[in-house]
Amino acid sequence: MFERLAKDGREFEQRTKEQINEYADAGLRTLVLAYREIDEEEYTNFNKKFTAVKNLVSADRDERIEEAADLIERNLILLGVTAVEDKLQYGVGISFACSLLRQGMKQIIITLETPEIVRLEKDGNKEAIAKVTRLVKASTRKVTLAIGDGANDVGMLQEADIGVGISGAEGMQAVMSSDVAIAQFRFLERLLLVHGHWCYRRISSMV
Repeated sequence: MFERLAKDGREFEQRTKEQINEYADAGLRTLVLAYREIDEEEYTNFNKKFTAVKNLVSADRDERIEEAADLIERNLILLGVTAVEDKLQYGVGISFACSLLRQGMKQIIITLETPEIVRLEKDGNKEAIAKVTRLVKASTRKVTLAIGDGANDVGMLQEADIGVGISGAEGMQAVMSSDVAIAQFRFLERLLLVHGHWCYRRISSMV
């Protein structure tokens, strides 16, 4: 969002970034808000192009949609940031809400704002950008399990030793790319502790 701001629309940028970090440390999900006024002619031209690319069935449809949206999502004026408690699904707590994270824990921050990553993004090298799962596998030499429910999680699910896809509102991309599929996050406990235990016993018996 910040890279889409106008030069005269960055009045609250530094303070907003500080607030984002504060909210994230508290385990909240953040949303940056910005706006821009456009005239009717500009909107009509944008809507015509955007509607055309949305109806495409080519392999580069997503890239074309992003290019069309970029025509209007620029020179924005920053308003601020909101934060809400992140509730994934019924019966699922995250972060500080379920004591997974605690105040005072060591934090490792992985950001896409480094010069090297910015250069890779400009070159279009998506395969080389912020592969967290591969980093964990290579550094710790541990078995990794990834959980995701959206198209943006596909790379993580495929890179992990075990990928668990969750079917939901974001489509079936995660499910189709995973080793195991479940319907809701709260079923993960039973998958690991019950079915995982049975699988371990079957493999042990076979060996």
